[in-house]
Amino acid sequence: MQRYRISPSWEPAIQQVLHWVRNAKVGDLLLRDLQPHDQLRELEFHFPIQKPESATLFSLIRGKQGEEGDSGSFLTRRDVMKGFIDLIARKDGKYYILDYKSNYLGGRPEDYKPESLKRAVMDSGYDLQYSIYLVALIRYLRARIPNFSIEEHIGGVGYLFVRGMDPAFGEGSGVYFCKPEASVLQRLDEELKRPAYRSRVMEHS
Repeated sequence: MQRYRISPSWEPAIQQVLHWVRNAKVGDLLLRDLQPHDQLRELEFHFPIQKPESATLFSLIRGKQGEEGDSGSFLTRRDVMKGFIDLIARKDGKYYILDYKSNYLGGRPEDYKPESLKRAVMDSGYDLQYSIYLVALIRYLRARIPNFSIEEHIGGVGYLFVRGMDPAFGEGSGVYFCKPEASVLQRLDEELKRPAYRSRVMEHS
């Protein structure tokens, strides 16, 4: 808090939110049970891509009837896709992506229920964001795990809307969890590939 010049008066609130996150359940993953050797924080990735049209990518992950969302700053017309994944967690041989969101969706418990979270994810284009994160993770694991399989080794992705994770709002409040179909991720991976170059995923420590 001193490093970021946050007033000490915010300490109780920050401690409370950290407690909510630590006790969250994401799919089959209970965060407080994670061991240090099962965590990879702030994984940096970059890989060469074609210059994709966001409408094409959204149609791949949402289907032909899916409307285009806001692709945000993570998708631009460039030759390299680059980003950081907040946390990769491992449990029972499966890998999960976790991303923390501070979005304010409202002050009511229902603002952080599954349907409201799904709407916020779609409106913000986060489904494309986490799909690209999953492609990066798949490429990372494929180079390291013999006989890698999306179905066997990918557990899913959780977006944690920390403002709504108060247990008083109900079990699972503020937690959006999804496991896209392997075929969708494979098609997205192919769409993003540049065959003339070798893709690369790096760790950032």
